[in-house]
Amino acid sequence: MIDRSEIDRAIDELENKETTFSSCAKLADLYIIRDKLNESAPRAEAYSYDVGPVSVGSDFMAAISGKDYGKLWAIMDELMDTLSVANPRVYASVMRKIAAI
Repeated sequence: MIDRSEIDRAIDELENKETTFSSCAKLADLYIIRDKLNESAPRAEAYSYDVGPVSVGSDFMAAISGKDYGKLWAIMDELMDTLSVANPRVYASVMRKIAAI
């Protein structure tokens, strides 16, 4: 059986190649498979503590200031899922930045 790491490697490889209809079709299939594998494992609860207001430096930071982090992370997770399909290169870049933290 194919495991999650193999699927992630295949996705990374396709995301970093030239975009063609064929590669997009393969990516779509891999995203679906990855999402189905994720459904079988329960999702970890997002952080529910509030650290209070954050420094305002952008519209985004101002909008999230003082909000429930659990709800914010659910929105960000949905955004990242959408970004992985709509713009795989930006998604991969964000994921690399997060991994480097």
